[in-house]
Amino acid sequence: MKKELLENTWSPSATYDFAEDAKHLKRKFNYSWLETYSPWLAYSRHQKGAFCKYCTLFPPNPNSFRGVLGSFIIRPFCKFKDIHEHCKKHMETHFHKMALEAAKSFLGSVPVDLQLNKYSRGIIEENRKIITSIISCITFCGSHDLALRGKHYGEGILEDLYKLRIDAGDLVLKKHIEHGKKNASYRSIAIQNEIIAICGDVIKADIVKKVKEAEAYSVLADETADISGTEQLSIGLRYFDEEANEVQEMFVGFVELKGLDAKSIAYCIDEFLTKEDLNPADKCVGFGFDGCSTMSVKDGGVQAILRKKIYQSTVLSLLVP
Repeated sequence: MKKELLENTWSPSATYDFAEDAKHLKRKFNYSWLETYSPWLAYSRHQKGAFCKYCTLFPPNPNSFRGVLGSFIIRPFCKFKDIHEHCKKHMETHFHKMALEAAKSFLGSVPVDLQLNKYSRGIIEENRKIITSIISCITFCGSHDLALRGKHYGEGILEDLYKLRIDAGDLVLKKHIEHGKKNASYRSIAIQNEIIAICGDVIKADIVKKVKEAEAYSVLADETADISGTEQLSIGLRYFDEEANEVQEMFVGFVELKGLDAKSIAYCIDEFLTKEDLNPADKCVGFGFDGCSTMSVKDGGVQAILRKKIYQSTVLSLLVP
């Protein structure tokens, strides 16, 4: 409210009828006085007199409310024939100067909500620097096929990489590990797995983008089982990368299989291509499978099912010794 009153104080127009307000007075208020004693002098159409907006909003000690000068603060000043004399005296008073400084300080201060936003932004920026250091260590392990964790919690290559970064001068990471909140360390196994999954999504999105830009592509697929015995299908894409000016073969992910029959495998491949919006009907020109009957049999195999839906594709059997 104070900020609004200070910055948007009501002011009469130059054509305002001050004579109507001064029927009971010997002299009416003059509009030019507002300009002469700007920015502190204000006129009240309700009180029909002059006020000091600074002293009204930031009043002096009650003991200072005495004599004519009190009129600018607790009641309107209406002795307009002596206004210049009293305005000059008012401007020289200690409490007016204090009110003026208080108003400047108030307008220059940051509201609590903005201070909280600034504090929150600072925390966000700090956390970004921390997570950037952690992600760089995880991606280093991934790009070099290194296991992140050891036999026990807090051991392994990843933890050693954190120590290496700190020794190399990463003060943000050092502060975080030594003094950061234990419930927000970003070093748990769950966070590591989440970062790995996000990195995988980013890499896959980049590959899919390049495949979409290519004139055509082929799908490479092979069924396998993970360490838990879950059957899954590994999918790769083969395409011509114009930027690199060479054919690329990129692994894009695993898809869990609901069954090992030809229809289930064909459905997974088709669902993957459709989900990634790879437009298989127009751009998919071939499939590469191993030589097992489920994949390559002419009439009921995976290739036969997909060729019925994607007519222009051909099949290449990848014979693995």
